[in-house]
Amino acid sequence: MAPNDLRSPLSRRPDHGFVANISIGEPAVYQLVLIDTDYTWSRGIVSEDTLHFITSDNEVESVPNVAFGCGTYNYGDEFGYEYSGILGLGPSEASVMTQIGYQFSYCIGHIKDINDSYSHLIIGDEARLEGDSTPLEIFNSSYYAMLDGIRMGEKLIADKKVFSSQPKDGGGVLFDTGSPVTYLHKEALELLSAEIKSYMKAGNIQQVPEIKTGGLLCFEGRVSEDLENFTEVIFHFSGGADLAVGPDALFDQSRQRVFCMTILPTSANMSILDHEAENLTIIGISAMQDYNFGFDIKEKLVYVEDVDCKTLSDYD
Repeated sequence: MAPNDLRSPLSRRPDHGFVANISIGEPAVYQLVLIDTDYTWSRGIVSEDTLHFITSDNEVESVPNVAFGCGTYNYGDEFGYEYSGILGLGPSEASVMTQIGYQFSYCIGHIKDINDSYSHLIIGDEARLEGDSTPLEIFNSSYYAMLDGIRMGEKLIADKKVFSSQPKDGGGVLFDTGSPVTYLHKEALELLSAEIKSYMKAGNIQQVPEIKTGGLLCFEGRVSEDLENFTEVIFHFSGGADLAVGPDALFDQSRQRVFCMTILPTSANMSILDHEAENLTIIGISAMQDYNFGFDIKEKLVYVEDVDCKTLSDYD
């Protein structure tokens, strides 16, 4: 019988994603498994065995009779190198998540701090479902939410009309722990970029010519010094949930005196182009820092909570 509370710490990947320690079978064969929710996939055969999860207190929680795939053809750069599989958290009956329970939550700490060990994943009845919620739609085996707008400080940058496309029409919002950056469709990104450029110009922060940055929006300076008073960019979700992204998450210090925005056009994501979804928004792992996301599949809600992951962890 599946446990009510399966809690596992997450380890940071070099590209700001996360992995978990899971083992399979009796005797156990240990694996380092990538946590992902979207465009990584595998083709092979289906098997069934006992999965062993290393929990937050370094104990082993075993879940018998779990169906999983044995990949013979895998799509994703990590396969065959450091990581040996994917822990899928999708809504299908074949997902490990739905075999254990219909709720899961994950808290993302400071991805640039190698000593931050408080990010964690909970699957089952004890998943943390706190904060404001936004409706969840399941379409093509993925979880979608909807945006009502984007605000920068007190100014509404993009309203609900900008994000009116539904998932069936190639729109909606995905939360993707496997993506280090966030993706916005062209109109929304142009509106946000224009406001950020205006803010930087008013503060005498020089933009780096895009011909030198490969099209990225970059500026001269240091995030820690030049953006101390930078206002948050707030993603407003339907139902009242907000995700506030500060300068440390919105920009990456790519060079000693150059920082770049961690939001790209959806068209830059080749996986999205394959799915003909250029109006899609993807919230990447950088924007998720210092937030807990709780998914209730039966009630079709996503909870978004601004919280320090350290306060939620039972392993110090």
